[in-house]
Formats: sequence, structure tokens, C-alpha cells
Amino acid sequence: MTPRLRDAWLRAVCLAGLLGVAALGLWRTPELASYLAPEHLADVLIGRAENLVVDKEGERDARAALEQAVTVRLAEWRRGLTVSAPDSMITEASLVMALRRAHTLRVEAADDLLRARETLARYKRLRDTGWQGLRAGCPAVGEATP
Repeated sequence: MTPRLRDAWLRAVCLAGLLGVAALGLWRTPELASYLAPEHLADVLIGRAENLVVDKEGERDARAALEQAVTVRLAEWRRGLTVSAPDSMITEASLVMALRRAHTLRVEAADDLLRARETLARYKRLRDTGWQGLRAGCPAVGEATP
């Protein structure tokens, strides 16, 4: 094989590889994927949203368990069942602050779960309405759906 033929062959292989990478990248954009493979895009989006809901439910449950554990520890402290060492960092004030923080985290986790469920519902609604990313022109005001 001559050097010129080898160079031409390598350029052709590199160009084919670059075109393949570009095609795969475009295939995964929502705008083109909604036209080329709408069922696949909907399945991917809905699958990710369902996984997010499951993750957020687990996080909410963990935050609720943390809040319950701190509540029990504070109740034991106040009844005198738990006494810490004099140089301990755990005091009634620190337990109260931990309880407030645990409550805040639980509320945030509940909000995150609500947003994840809304996202899942939105993706299902988009799939059911046959949404496509690239439409010619803008829809009329009454036809616009999220």
C-alpha cells in the first residue's frame, strides 16, 4: 500500500467516524429524536422520570426516618434517659437544632418528590399528545400545551 493510498484510507475512516459521532449526537437531541424515534424518546424520558420519582421517594423516607430518630433522641434527653459526658458536643440545644434541620430536609425532600411526580406527569402528557420538538411555525395561543 502506498503512503498516499494509506493516508486517503485513514482520512476516510476518520471522516466516517466523525460523521457517526455527529449522527449519534444529533439522534439524541430531543428536537430530532422526537421526529426520528418519538417512541424511544418518550420511553427514555419517562423511564428517567420514573427513576427520579423512586429516588426521591427513598430520599423522603430516609429524611423522615432521620427526623423521627432525632425526635426520639430529644425526647429521651428531656426525660433524662440519655445523659452525655460533660465534654460532649451533644446537648439539648444541639438536638433541637438537629431536629429543626431534619424537619427542613424532610420538607425539602417532599417538595422534590412533588416536582419529580409533576415532571413524570408532564412527560406522559407530552407522549400522549404526540409532542414533537421541531414544528413549522408556532402554535396558536389556545393550542399551546406544556
